[in-house]
Amino acid sequence: MRILVASSGAIATSLLPQWLLILRQFGRYEFRVVLTPSAARFVSTSAISAITGGPVYTDDDAFPPDGTVTPPHLGLATWADVILFVPATYNSLTKVKLGIADNLLLTVIAFSESPVIAVPAISPAIAKKEIYKEMIAALKERGMGFVVPGGPTIEVSSGEYTTQAGAGMATFEEVAAAILEYDELKNK
Repeated sequence: MRILVASSGAIATSLLPQWLLILRQFGRYEFRVVLTPSAARFVSTSAISAITGGPVYTDDDAFPPDGTVTPPHLGLATWADVILFVPATYNSLTKVKLGIADNLLLTVIAFSESPVIAVPAISPAIAKKEIYKEMIAALKERGMGFVVPGGPTIEVSSGEYTTQAGAGMATFEEVAAAILEYDELKNK
């Protein structure tokens, strides 16, 4: 299965190398990664590429100078069997809901017909707001899947323990379970 890991910029993005190492342990997935400009501030594209064995795309790759026939957003949108959107920030999720595609990651999601599994990294203050809950409901209605913490968690940016429903970010194990579940459903 080909997984496009789409990462927007949050402190949780710094965990991306660990996420990829865990997912690579399953051995049967091929990865490509696309980072927003904010995400690229939290991780090294060289390190991500070394872990995945594949390319890492940023906005600098949106319009390649080498005369490539297929723009990266179209190539990535059609390449992916599934898009794992981790971490999915409030800002990026809002833009997806509104159809705003102002960076390579959002343009790929807009053009892709592949399922998107979002792993929000959300503060307790945002998670309890009605506008956020409405946005998530609307994105679910459009077919976006979500992996949220199954229980109390550490809110990554503050390091605070939270029991707020939907706050923080899902664990590695919860995300790996969602990928395995999707893979099993796809292969039935």
